[in-house]
Amino acid sequence: MASKNGERGKPFNILQLRDDWRQAAQRLQGGIRALVGSHLRPWREFAADFSMPTSLDRPQLFSRMMTNLLHFRTNYSVCCICWSVVCAIRKPFALLCLAVPALACFHALVVRRGVIHLPLHNGCVVTLMNQRLMVVLAAGCSALLLLFGVVSFLLVLVTIPALGVLLHALCVTTTSLTKSDLSSSTAELLHTLHAAFHDKEAETAELEGGMAEPILRDPDMARKVEQIRQKYRPPAKKVSQD
Repeated sequence: MASKNGERGKPFNILQLRDDWRQAAQRLQGGIRALVGSHLRPWREFAADFSMPTSLDRPQLFSRMMTNLLHFRTNYSVCCICWSVVCAIRKPFALLCLAVPALACFHALVVRRGVIHLPLHNGCVVTLMNQRLMVVLAAGCSALLLLFGVVSFLLVLVTIPALGVLLHALCVTTTSLTKSDLSSSTAELLHTLHAAFHDKEAETAELEGGMAEPILRDPDMARKVEQIRQKYRPPAKKVSQD
């Protein structure tokens, strides 16, 4: 998506960018807090009562896995943090290389809320969002990972704890939640994450260019849009005069 901008954009505002990053960090902290939880289960309970699933019924396996993921999510988070520390100690440079694409994704998806405006030299502004932004981020991050040579490190960092968590969630036996309790717990978690990362007013401002001045549209395009609005606008009610 490209639009014509007749004037130069505002100068780079480092203070505004700092405030945006601070607010995004607070939202990320709230989302992580909601995802990790605050109830650390006893490690004896975490490591006891292992049993393989007796049935291969998909709904039953999914219910068992989701129950354990919600019940032990704080314990899983501690295990993942410990694994990350071990990987960081073994290969600190690889972890620093992963920070570059991670910060880029954080800026694009959390700070800018999935809407990036790229001003060009000819006065046009290219807007990246939705699938186009995801494609650009995926291509850029893949290129950086291949350039730094940390693809194998990323697989080790992510795959091993992910497989361990899923295997534990399938094999450990806990008190099963009812279907309604599981649905309500999952919905509560999703609602908390949505509240932490979404703000309608901020997203609308970001779509319109954030705190900067609105982008001047192409006059021909603006005239066509106004014609369409006039065509489908309901007629004004006549006020009767007594």
